[in-house]
Amino acid sequence: MAYLTDILSSRVYDVAIESPLQLAPKLSERIGCSVWLKREDLQPVFSFKLRGAYNMMVKLSREKLDRGVICSSAGNHAQGVALAAQRLSCNAVIIMPVTTPEIKWKSVERLGATVVLIGDSYDEAQSYAKQQAEREGRTFIPPFDHPDVIAGQGTIGMEIVRQLKGPLHAIFVPVGGGGLIAGIATYVKRVRPEVKIIGVEPSDANAMALSLFHGERIMLDQDMFEEKRSILEPAGALSLAGAEAYCKYYGLKGETVVAITSGANMNFDRLRLVTELADVGRKREAVLATFMPEEQGSFKKFCELVGPMNITEFKYRYDSRKAEALVLYSVGLHTVGELEAMMDRMKSSQLKTIDLTENDLAKDHLRHLGETGANVLVGIQIPNADMDEFRDCANSVGFEYALEMTNKAYRLLMQ
Repeated sequence: MAYLTDILSSRVYDVAIESPLQLAPKLSERIGCSVWLKREDLQPVFSFKLRGAYNMMVKLSREKLDRGVICSSAGNHAQGVALAAQRLSCNAVIIMPVTTPEIKWKSVERLGATVVLIGDSYDEAQSYAKQQAEREGRTFIPPFDHPDVIAGQGTIGMEIVRQLKGPLHAIFVPVGGGGLIAGIATYVKRVRPEVKIIGVEPSDANAMALSLFHGERIMLDQDMFEEKRSILEPAGALSLAGAEAYCKYYGLKGETVVAITSGANMNFDRLRLVTELADVGRKREAVLATFMPEEQGSFKKFCELVGPMNITEFKYRYDSRKAEALVLYSVGLHTVGELEAMMDRMKSSQLKTIDLTENDLAKDHLRHLGETGANVLVGIQIPNADMDEFRDCANSVGFEYALEMTNKAYRLLMQ
């Protein structure tokens, strides 16, 4: 009950807006459910994080504010703390990993905070920030695990209940540290207990799911989630993807769901990358590899077979030890039938063509050259007799890894 009172009395609207709840008409039509978007990406710092940060800081005494605040963040929480400090006439120091995207630390500086880039991971930045808080007498503002921060994020749930009066099946919430879903669930389950609160995580950064499964708090190796989130910002669209997948999996029709769009801090390079990945996911683009005889006229023949299709990327690889070249390319699609027809043309012309669209290695390390995340592709020469010893060594390091020797993209393009 105390949390409910804290949410209702929160002063987040000194800095935040009541974000709009907007219908997503095309998605709603496609899946047969009414999908509403809670547009937290429209906040002054393009993220919900300022709600929790301000709600905690506004409760600090003037004496504590005069001593200053400090936080560690990969971006969105930092901007929330910086804006709150600006409004409260408080000095703020923000500790960020050196891998933080430029768009984020520059945005923090523009709000008047002091940015210090320390460490290669969020854990290192957080450890330094807490040490500095003790040394300088500053108040450490955590990103999610504090009652006042949770109450601030809970105002989103209060707004949804007020904005959507009719039946509501579920609210989909992106999960990182857990403060957002904790705040929303606390309020909504108290006043609308029939509404499902569903957390959505990246499959390779699922600390909350693992914690619930094991019955205890599980930390990801090397703080994988913070690393991935700081590199790529589709966390803001994560709940929407979860809502669509849930409705399709359970065959829901005619229900109403809400997805929290939690953030929109992304530079143009990332925007291009996400657009390209979305095209692949929606079957609007295919990634292909074609073997082409290294002889006069073969490239002209290839172009004729591709025909009017739009080539969005092209790489030509020639090995002098072989009598053929390998072309790695992407084509834009309007229909799946276009791809099938082109593949048939290639086959009938004796040009071996392989579809690599769903191959993660091809997408991550050939098409996007590692831009999609913090994964690293490493080649190591190991005699067959030493493979067992190598696996034991790799397992002892503590990093998640995958051996790609049998991956067709590796065998085609890297071996």
